[in-house]
Amino acid sequence: MVWWEAVLSPALQVLFDKLASGDVLNIVKVWNVNELLLDKLKISYFINTAVLDDAEEKQYLNPAVETWIDMLRDAVFEAEDTLDELATEALRCKLEPDSQKYPQQVRSSWNFIAMKSRIEELITRLEYIAKQKDILGLESNKKSCYGKMCRGPSTPLILGSYVYGRYTEKEELIKLLVSDCDDTNRHRVAPFCVIPVIGMGGIGKTTLAQIVYNDKRICEAFDVKAWAWVSDDFSVTSITKSLLESATAKPFDTNSLEIIQNGLKNLFSRKRVLVVLDDVWTESCDDWNELLIPFFEGDQRSKIIVTTRNEGVASITGTFAPYRLQEMSHDACWSLFLHHAFGVRGLDMHARLKEIGEEIVKRCKGLPLAIKTLGGMLSSKLDITYWTEVLNSNLWDLPSKKYSVLPSLRLSYHHLPPNLKRCFAYCSIFPKGYEFNKKDLVLLWMAEGFVQPTAQITMEEVGNGNFSELQSRCFFQESSQNRSLFVMHDLVHDLALSVSRRTCIQLEENWKSRFYQNCEKARYFSCIRSKYDVFRKFEMLSEVKRLRTFLPLAPSEGAEFCYLTKKVLSDILPKLSCLRVLSLSYYCITEIPESIGCLKHLRFINFSYTEIKYLPQSISDLYNLQTLLLRNCYYLIELPADMGKLLNLRYLDVSGSGIQKISLGLDKLVCLRTLPEFVVGSDISSLRTLPEFNVGTNSSGTSNQKSKGSGIGALSNLLHLEGSLSILNLENVDNVWDAHEASLITKKHLRELLLQWSDGFEDSEKARMATDVLDLLRPHQNIEKVTIKGYSGIQLPSWTASPSFHKLVSLSLINCKGCQFLPSLGQLPSLKNLMVKGLSEIKSIGDEFFGYTSAILTSFASLERLSFTDMLEWEDWLFGLDGDREAFSNLLEFHLDECPKLRGKLPDVLPCLVKLVINECQQLDSSLQRLPQLNELELRRCNIRLISSPCEVTKLASLQLSNLSNEYLPETFLQNLTTVERLIISDCTDLVHLSRNENELQYLTSLRHLVIRNCDLLVSLFEEGQKLPHRLEYVELDSCHNLQKLPSLLHTLTSLAEVLITDCPRLESFAGGIFPSNLKGLAIRGCSMESLPESMMNRISSLEYLSVQGCFMLASFSRDSDSLPTTFQQLKIEKCPNLEVLPEGMMHTSNTSLQVLEIFDCSSISSFPEGQLPKALKTLTVWNCFNLEALPDIRTETMLLESLRVGNCTNLKHLPHGLHKLLNLNYLEVDGCHGIECFPREGLPRNLTKVLILDCENLKFLPEWMQNLTSLQELQLSNCPSIKSFPEGGFPINLVSLDIKDCKNLMPMSEWGLHRLASLRRLTIHGISSNLSCFPEWLLPSTLETLNIVQLSNLESLSPWLQNLTSLENLKVKDCRKLLSLPKEDVPPMLSYLEISGCPLLEQNCDWSKIDHIPCIVM
Repeated sequence: MVWWEAVLSPALQVLFDKLASGDVLNIVKVWNVNELLLDKLKISYFINTAVLDDAEEKQYLNPAVETWIDMLRDAVFEAEDTLDELATEALRCKLEPDSQKYPQQVRSSWNFIAMKSRIEELITRLEYIAKQKDILGLESNKKSCYGKMCRGPSTPLILGSYVYGRYTEKEELIKLLVSDCDDTNRHRVAPFCVIPVIGMGGIGKTTLAQIVYNDKRICEAFDVKAWAWVSDDFSVTSITKSLLESATAKPFDTNSLEIIQNGLKNLFSRKRVLVVLDDVWTESCDDWNELLIPFFEGDQRSKIIVTTRNEGVASITGTFAPYRLQEMSHDACWSLFLHHAFGVRGLDMHARLKEIGEEIVKRCKGLPLAIKTLGGMLSSKLDITYWTEVLNSNLWDLPSKKYSVLPSLRLSYHHLPPNLKRCFAYCSIFPKGYEFNKKDLVLLWMAEGFVQPTAQITMEEVGNGNFSELQSRCFFQESSQNRSLFVMHDLVHDLALSVSRRTCIQLEENWKSRFYQNCEKARYFSCIRSKYDVFRKFEMLSEVKRLRTFLPLAPSEGAEFCYLTKKVLSDILPKLSCLRVLSLSYYCITEIPESIGCLKHLRFINFSYTEIKYLPQSISDLYNLQTLLLRNCYYLIELPADMGKLLNLRYLDVSGSGIQKISLGLDKLVCLRTLPEFVVGSDISSLRTLPEFNVGTNSSGTSNQKSKGSGIGALSNLLHLEGSLSILNLENVDNVWDAHEASLITKKHLRELLLQWSDGFEDSEKARMATDVLDLLRPHQNIEKVTIKGYSGIQLPSWTASPSFHKLVSLSLINCKGCQFLPSLGQLPSLKNLMVKGLSEIKSIGDEFFGYTSAILTSFASLERLSFTDMLEWEDWLFGLDGDREAFSNLLEFHLDECPKLRGKLPDVLPCLVKLVINECQQLDSSLQRLPQLNELELRRCNIRLISSPCEVTKLASLQLSNLSNEYLPETFLQNLTTVERLIISDCTDLVHLSRNENELQYLTSLRHLVIRNCDLLVSLFEEGQKLPHRLEYVELDSCHNLQKLPSLLHTLTSLAEVLITDCPRLESFAGGIFPSNLKGLAIRGCSMESLPESMMNRISSLEYLSVQGCFMLASFSRDSDSLPTTFQQLKIEKCPNLEVLPEGMMHTSNTSLQVLEIFDCSSISSFPEGQLPKALKTLTVWNCFNLEALPDIRTETMLLESLRVGNCTNLKHLPHGLHKLLNLNYLEVDGCHGIECFPREGLPRNLTKVLILDCENLKFLPEWMQNLTSLQELQLSNCPSIKSFPEGGFPINLVSLDIKDCKNLMPMSEWGLHRLASLRRLTIHGISSNLSCFPEWLLPSTLETLNIVQLSNLESLSPWLQNLTSLENLKVKDCRKLLSLPKEDVPPMLSYLEISGCPLLEQNCDWSKIDHIPCIVM
């Protein structure tokens, strides 16, 4: 709840400065407003802000001070809005074309009397607030003691037996301390080493320092140890005195710095010293250097540990890289919590609290101080209700005076500079755990006025600096899922919520179950987008008149298209007159109201991924607009006229939209910094499906000077463009001067550039024009990535290979079909990635490509990735490597793809190459040479000669061969594969054996993974008697149609764990002992064997799963199948129509491991073997076994079965007896079993949660005692025409979802008892016989959220019951042909999806005015 300096407004300071500008003063004079009035406003503001330091501390003790801060905050907000409105009007008047009517424009367009009154009212408020500060005793320039108030001093003493976790961190830190200083790893400026330990408040930095400080090894390694607690009051005298007293264990009375430093100097002289400076905040180099004076007398192996929360402190003090302390592990956190919550009492006495305690520990997210605090608080009251309240509460609502985690974290906020406090507080707008993008957040800060430029620093640079500062102080962390995103620790997020107080409304996904109050003074609003967002969700905003941010955010599962009620745009948006940030991205909205032009304060608009077709013209009146994002607005075809009036626009992104025409004036947007795509248009704009910009040229082909604002020349004034720029459809540039006017060479902030001509034109005149245009589109030398696509000139301009492009790291030349020569790209000093694709006219690449000169002897010195693709005419590659010349010395990855005429050889030596891919280069026949670092090699559709000669590949680990024509792999090649671990061979139609000679495979000593696919002539893997690669772990054989046998020595491969054989129809059988006993997985698919091999099942003693699919000849398992391995867990049998008998062993009680049994499409199976199902079985599925007559009965209550699915077993007469004994069963599905007439008399197991009964034509009765299934949540009953009634007790009372479909003979709905189902959320009624013309009001429970009504032939009205369903969100009405109309009353307020089809009378009589507010309507 700290606002103090956060109310100091950077935006307000800028607005005060604007008051002195000529434009604003002109308006003031026109209004006859005394300039002294504005000065009085400024003075009143600064009088109040002068005492904020004192107010910050006193607010914790005096609630009146807290109220005073709130009053000041609201006044500051009002002042910002008022003065911003004043400055906006000044800008509007400046842009009006007729300056002579200036006074009349001002008077006629604005109520200047009301503005004057608002300023006077503001002054009155501020003066009143100033009077209150005196009453409250608030003083200016009072020294803060907040740090000492929040946390007491630390000492090195620790109770070591109660330290949990941090073992790894302790060992790492001790290793750094006892080792000698390594001058190669640090910048040595002093004869000692300083190791900063950095982490957020409460993460355990002090505790780690204490356990290290007291470690026996440290005590033995250092002659002197000293400890000092520094805190935020960095006094050299007091710190030095603390160190001296700690080292000597004696008190010192003097406060003379000279005497104390001399004493410490003498103590440290020539001794190895360890000093811990705990909790350091200062970033003053002078203070730090003065403190270190005595340390220069010590041994050079001396060490200083500095604990801090601030990266800035670490950068000043540290000689080593900071040691970053991360959150504790969950196990360590739980042990710590147990100690503080239960102590010696132990958890056994309070087992019911364990689950709650674990959730509390998770909330603390690895922060030990929070865990100790909550554990200690909870230890006094071991009560389930109390613990649950703590779990569900906001940690910041707990009493902070007693529990130290809150002041500790708040101290970090206290030390933020004023400009950062408001930035951080704004982050409370994000949900807990939300991952945010740095650039997006900076743009929001800019829009809110939290960052302001200076004379030399832009807003973006200030914002990025603020972000980095907050990150360095541990307020932001890199996301563990995506390092380009950031997140706040949960407790830091709670801190942000605390300091933002009532200014932020953050709707969570469970917003319907929460009540939000006191929202009228909120300024920022965010919510998680739902699939369908109704008006009720935003209704509270009707009372929030001064809202500044409206920011729907993506749900946790990611961005997706959502639907928003139109009432938000029509009823709420126009009232938000102070709005600065508006985002409607990912909503399926089609239009924006014209009233948006009245939101004069808007600075940030995001309509990306919407379905808007046009923007209102009034958007050009938003003179403050900085950011306009229209990414992927596919239906948007043009921008409003007069876009040039948006002089403050800095970000315009229309990439991926359907823009075909842009209005004049782009050249006036001189502040523009981001313009991802600029499409050069032509009069024939229809040739491009989704062009970005349409830039006209006149019929003579010369540029029209009047259209400069929309031609490529309009880029000339956009000097601040940064990031990436794509200029598309360059073939439409008919005037070279236009390209010159673009002046790309002046845009020094651009980093990525795409220059694209459309493919498919072969005009010599166009080609000459393209050459001139590309030559003039030379970028600034700061460019880092260039892509040239579709260029038709004969050669590329010289600038593409200029060494002056010292930052260029990536160059792509794509589909430049007219290009016949490559420039000297080897001269580019920093080039790391080079792609050459589709240059079909190039026949030869020679010395000119490398760019050797007397000064450049190493070509492509930095290149790491090289790719040549689709070079259909390329024949020769001449290297010219002689003498001292070399090339590709750092190349890591090389791709040659579709170069069918390339012959000769590759470079002789590629010393760093890790990956080589060659595809469809049939003429390349020279064998590979020295590739000492090669790790991955892929050869597809290449000449076998590439691998016919010896080559040096001593580190090759992965090899893929495809479409090679040879019967064997060359012996000379195999000899070099001693390091290969993964070998994949596919589509080698001539391959008969892997090797010809008996001993060749002995070279594959490292092979673990072998895959062979689509090798039709392969007869066997290896010749008989060959030694096999003994490390093989995985073998896959797929579509080897002539494979007849497996190697007889396969059983000797003791490491082989998994074998997969698919579609090998000639593999009719194999020896039972062929597989090694350690095999864990075996899958056989599409083979012609009649039975599995003898003794296979009991010889493979480690087998865990077996899958047999598509073996149409298989009639039985082996005779030994009565004994399965005890490790056997999963059996799947599918599409074996001749299989009559299942393995007997699966029904033995001794088989305790089988957990999954799935049988599909085995039509000859009539019964299971004798015995009972294994107790460990969890999943049983039997489907399309038409002759199956019975399932095994259940004989024990100890079975673990959780899922039972039986489908299309048409001869099955009944379900297993004893079904009710399956106490773990939660899912039951019976589908298409026409022989079943009833369920077992004992009923169903009581723990079922989901039951599906489908297409059972002869089923007459549902299970007895169905009402006792209190755990059942979902019931589906479909196409069971013989069922006439439900059990006497009715449906289970806790049903959440009920689906009744095509049960034609059911009793009337009024007798179903639906109104008793108080938990029912989803109901589907489909095709039942009913005489109901409307539902009685009491028929349906009010808890329904989804209702589907289909084929109710007599239904005429949805009234009066519909409005009673206050929770209804989704309503589908289909094929109700007598239904006349929707209710005359309002539809349910939460209704967000309405689908109506097959209701012709309703469609004719529909009153759209009653439903058009529903977010999504399908009719």
